[in-house]
This record gives sequence, structure tokens and C-alpha cells, in this order.
Amino acid sequence: MDITIGVISFNTKELLADCLSSVAAQGRDLLTKTVVVDNASTDGSVALVEEKYPQAQLIANNENLGFAKAANQVLKNSKSQFVLLLNSDTILYDKSIESMVDFMQGCPQAGAVGPLLLNPDGTNQASGRRFPSFLDASMHAFLGVIAPENRFSRRYKLLDWDRKNKKEVDWISGAAFALRRQAVKEIGFFDERFFMYVEDMDICYRLWENGWKIFLLPEAKVTHYIGESSKQLNAQMIREFQKSIYRFYLKQNAHSPKRFLAPLVRLGLFFRGSLLVGASKLKRS
Repeated sequence: MDITIGVISFNTKELLADCLSSVAAQGRDLLTKTVVVDNASTDGSVALVEEKYPQAQLIANNENLGFAKAANQVLKNSKSQFVLLLNSDTILYDKSIESMVDFMQGCPQAGAVGPLLLNPDGTNQASGRRFPSFLDASMHAFLGVIAPENRFSRRYKLLDWDRKNKKEVDWISGAAFALRRQAVKEIGFFDERFFMYVEDMDICYRLWENGWKIFLLPEAKVTHYIGESSKQLNAQMIREFQKSIYRFYLKQNAHSPKRFLAPLVRLGLFFRGSLLVGASKLKRS
């Protein structure tokens, strides 16, 4: 398969081993097409790759560069037609890589394809979403914290879709998705101003703006142990999430009257972040 597999790693040594084993199980030579980008892990992840998965290329960064920069390290150095990006807390089901590559080869307008993401208990994660309207985004931001099944969140997350059939969507989770490298190159790769979060929505939005399509392909399945890297720096990551949402809002509305609402949006995100940090502390206590 004409593909490079990029695994972005940060302090998830045991899950990284499971992820790389699941890549190897997809095909005998796929580890030789795999690049592990480690963002300065301190848990022995680098030694694990060097000792147990020497076929894979290893990029060991001296600091945590975040997802977007790490992903670009893979994309900019790849010569493959397709690049599959994986978080290190993901495990591939059998034939998932083959399914995504086959689909993209048969659908030349596909700029990105995501698998069905599953929780460890087998339930669906809500990958494959809409670009939210201002109303849906605002209501989801606050109601979603206390009432996840509210109608605004349901519409934004496409929760009424059972995800049993392939569907064109607006954006897919960067935890696991295949990208057409030429399409991503055309739009300038990932925006490295995003340290973590929302960079997946941003790149899908720019692909869509340039005429590419985004699909969720449920026959490709990936288990995702969601948040295993980010929960280690929980309060910091919550604040980073709010910053990324705000950055995306400014980008999308730079020439819209909505730009004048930016101070209100910033204030709302500050209160939302404070609420999430408080809830997180209560949960751990």
C-alpha cells in the first residue's frame, strides 16, 4: 500500500506498544512505513520503539511540540500518496488500513477519511461531525457540559446517525485519519499555531474550502482510549482546548461581522474552561 503511517506519541508507553503491534498485524511490511514521532516522553516510550520496533522510523523531539507540528513532521517528509495519522492511544482492527486506502484510491475527491472510533467497551465515539453554527457551538459549549444529549450537541455531533454506513461529513477526529498527502500539501499542511485540539477540524475545513471531501468509513474500525495523553496535564489541556476553539473562531470569522463578537466568545470560553477545570477537580477528589 502506498501509505505512510504516523504515530504521535506522548507518555503512553503501554498503549504505544499495542498501537504499533496492531499496525504490524495489518501487514508484514507496514512497520517499515511507520514513523513514530515522540513528543519528549519521559516514560520510556522512545526506548520501547528502539528496542521492540526497530523497523519503524523514530523521531524523538526534545520538547512537546503538540500534535500539529508532530503531524507535519510526518507529512512533510513522506513521499506516499496517503498518510495515516494515529494517536498512540489507538488500536487498529483487522484490515482497517487496507479499507481506508482502498476507499481513497476509488474516490479521488476524498481528501480525508476517518475510521469508526470505538471506546474500549465497543461503544461509538462521535467522530464525524458538522461544522457547528454559531448557535450550536455556543449552546453545545455550555449545555454539553451538563446535558450531553441536548439538541444542539446532538445536531453538531450527528448523534442521530448510527454510524453503520459510510457518510460524507464535515470533519473527523484526528485521533485516527487517513489524508491524501497532495490535498494536504495544497492547503499548507496543519496549522502549527494549534498546539492541541481543533487542528483536525481546521484542516478538514480547509480541505472542504478547497473542494475536497471528508468521509467516515465504518468498515474501518479503531479503538481509541480517549485522552490518555492529555489527561496527564488535565487543567493545562482544558485551557489549551479553549484557546484552540478561540483561534479557530477568529480564523473562520476574520472577514465576517461575527469577528466583533470575539470578546464575548473569549469571555464565554474562559468561563467554560473554569467550569471544566472545577468539574475535573471534583471528579478526582
